[in-house]
Formats: sequence, structure tokens, C-alpha cells
Amino acid sequence: MNLSISHYFVFILCTLSIVTSYAAEFNDNYVEYGHTKDTATDLNKGFLIRGSHQFKNTVIVRPSVVCGAEDNFTNLFSKLSFLPVIPVVGINYNFQPILVTDVADAIVQSIETKGNEGKIYEIGGPKVISFGDMVKSILKTINKKRFVVQMPMPIAKIQSAITDLLPIPPILTKDQCEILSEADNVVSNNHLTLKDLDINPTDVEEAMKKWLW
Repeated sequence: MNLSISHYFVFILCTLSIVTSYAAEFNDNYVEYGHTKDTATDLNKGFLIRGSHQFKNTVIVRPSVVCGAEDNFTNLFSKLSFLPVIPVVGINYNFQPILVTDVADAIVQSIETKGNEGKIYEIGGPKVISFGDMVKSILKTINKKRFVVQMPMPIAKIQSAITDLLPIPPILTKDQCEILSEADNVVSNNHLTLKDLDINPTDVEEAMKKWLW
């Protein structure tokens, strides 16, 4: 797709400061991740209200859990399959995994769509799935049979508080624990969606067969 120079710069702005999360809907969220996304949302709304020339065509894109060939979600649980038992925090937490290429398409389409200035797009994949079922689907994809069990949240928070202090990337962070304690990460239908961009989302469970083994 050929984008003009102006579209190119708007695209960069969208990806860096305007792609936010469903967590940004909750302004009293004290989680650092959600707070950062919330600040981005409020900041860009502020630009719109003030009529800033540079940001007058701003739109906000809120994806659910984004998956792709190099993600740290599907690949992480694929790597954890060496364990006989896989503990999952928030095993009943629901989300709508969406392929990263669909998110990219949504960003470009939202830029090229006319008359959507100041609008919010909540985007997710075609399926709502629980965290536990998604992990089982990952294991099925790589032909591994493992026990998937619920990790109690209090234990998860203690573990994450300790691992956050270590000089290695933690498997689970305090912010993730807080997010998994909140409302499900699914499209609310209170805003525009992929349908409004004429995008038919890819089934992540089918797509991940191409990069998991």
C-alpha cells in the first residue's frame, strides 16, 4: 500500500501515542500500564479539544491482546510446555486475541477513513476466549498435553513482586496481575469496531499454527 508522506507521519504518531488499551477506559486505574495508556488517551483527546493543527485528525485504537509470530504471549506458553503443570493467573479472564497484522490494518484504515476525527476504535479478534482455554489451545497446537491449573492471585502477586526486582524479564509482573483482576478485555461495543473499518479479523488460534511448534 502506498502512503503519502503526510499519512506516513500520522501513522507513526498513531502507533506511538494513540494506540491504547481497554484499560484506559477506567480513569481510576492505578496500574502503571493502564495509567500510561489512559494518559495517552486523555492527552490526545486534549489535543483534539484544543484543535491542535498537528493532531486534528487523531483517532484512538484500542486492541485486545495482540498476538503474532514474535509475541511474548503464545510463544511464552509454548516455551513453558516443558513443565508438567502450567499455572495460570486469571484462568477465567476473557479476552479477544487479535493478530498483529489486523491491528496494523486497522491503524492504516482508521487513518484513511474520512470523518472519524476524535473517534475510538475498540478492536478484537473473532473469538472471545478465556486465558485458560487459550493456553490449552497453544498446547494443542504444539501437540503437548499438560495440566493447566489456576494460580491463586495472592500467590501470583507475591511472586511478581519478587521477580520484578530481578535483573531478568519476569514471566509475570505486578501490573499484569492487576489487569487480570479487572474486567474482561473484550470489545464493549460502546465504540467503533473492525466492522466499521471493513476488516474481517483473522482467527488467532488458526494463525498461530504457522509460528508455534
